[in-house]
Amino acid sequence: MLRLERGQKLFIFIQIVIDAILILASFYLTCYLRIALNPFFIEKFKDLVVALRFIPPLYLIIFLYLIIFNKFGIYDLSKKRTFLDNLLLLMKSTFYGTFILITIAFLFKAENYSRSLIFLSFFNVSLLVYFGHFLSRKILAWLKAQKVGLEKVALVGINEEVRKMAEGIEEDPKLGLYFIGYLVSKATSNQVSPFIIKDHKIIGEVTNCKEIINKHGINRIIIWDSTLSREELFSLAATCERMDVYLNMVPDSLSLFSRKISLTQINGYPLIALRKMELDHWDAMVKRIFDLTGAAIGIIILLPVILLISILIKLNSRGPVFYTQKRLGKGERYFQFYKFRSMVKGANKIVSEEKRREHADGYLFKLKDDPRITKVGKFLRKYSLDELPQLFNVLKGEMSLAGPRPLPVIDVKTLGDDEHYNFWANQRTNVLPGITGLWQVSGRSNLPFEEMVKLDLYYIEEWSIWLDIKILLKTIPVVLLSKGAY
Repeated sequence: MLRLERGQKLFIFIQIVIDAILILASFYLTCYLRIALNPFFIEKFKDLVVALRFIPPLYLIIFLYLIIFNKFGIYDLSKKRTFLDNLLLLMKSTFYGTFILITIAFLFKAENYSRSLIFLSFFNVSLLVYFGHFLSRKILAWLKAQKVGLEKVALVGINEEVRKMAEGIEEDPKLGLYFIGYLVSKATSNQVSPFIIKDHKIIGEVTNCKEIINKHGINRIIIWDSTLSREELFSLAATCERMDVYLNMVPDSLSLFSRKISLTQINGYPLIALRKMELDHWDAMVKRIFDLTGAAIGIIILLPVILLISILIKLNSRGPVFYTQKRLGKGERYFQFYKFRSMVKGANKIVSEEKRREHADGYLFKLKDDPRITKVGKFLRKYSLDELPQLFNVLKGEMSLAGPRPLPVIDVKTLGDDEHYNFWANQRTNVLPGITGLWQVSGRSNLPFEEMVKLDLYYIEEWSIWLDIKILLKTIPVVLLSKGAY
């Protein structure tokens, strides 16, 4: 487990104190607005002091919210979140806190407590605390730009994943880290790609780590390099231990996993246990209710659009309105996947196997500026309108609103004996495939295949109804701006 530095602990403590103050301010603001906006409450509450008697003791409320915030990972600095992620997480945790307060007031028949005041406080707590976190991140970003109180980090390795880690360190001020540069092993010292290192420099070889640590004042070294020899690794570990430098390793063989692992031991030998990635019964039921409701509402609202598109397709080219294809679904069962036809009739016979291999990204076939696409089809694909018939797949229980995109049978067969990607394909079948997913909101067709693999596994591991909502919300601007669509 990565130990928190003093700077990170101090930031968490300050954030908790600020949150406590903002929660207190939120309830005062709620009472003030209730008095100001409703004549009945002006007579009933008289003033703020009287109004505060109609809610549970504030110190209990603050304590409850802070516990819930911590439970939901609000203060977990290891997670990289966008502003939308933070807002949704705060609203989710605040909703739970509000629900608990209302339940307590109901169960204990505390008639003096105003449930409406408690309910209205949900909005004020969410917005004020979010505003506080927003300001904190801006201040941290400014402090990071000034290099104030940051832990200096060096990365061992020169691969693409290491470069992404370096970018992540620089982009997330909450980590409290300052990236110094790269260390390399003897095996890779002469194989440096300018694309990988970009604006950063290689600060030396692992064998000279003592001098490098002293020169740059390095506090932490992170290893992500499978070429590191046993001697280099032990020497680096010994040096870091003597010089009080934190040393972390990224296990390359577990790069596909994120959270579904646990540490244990047998007779003193450390073991990493992998858990099955799937939704439990309760999660699956909640997701199914959400999907049915969303699909039914979507079909009703979009029915005129669906009919109009059907007419345009028939007028534009010969062939059926809908295109069906066998796709791999949950439990490795195949199903008929629906789309509006966007290509000429018999399009699959036009592309040769050689061209399919030439334009494949990883194991997925993609063809930019595909000549088989009709004029109407080009418009439909640009705004993802060709995917609308999949709402019927959702109603049938074959798909979900959000999830990993279903793979065509031919793409599944191309995996062959590749264990690396067969694992990914197998894990995808633990959940229903989706109309939209993390691929679609993270780059769509422009996304490298390896990144698609990781996003799929992340979705399966981290699923929540809030993640589905976030994906659906992010899908809207992606579709309207037609990012990565072809």
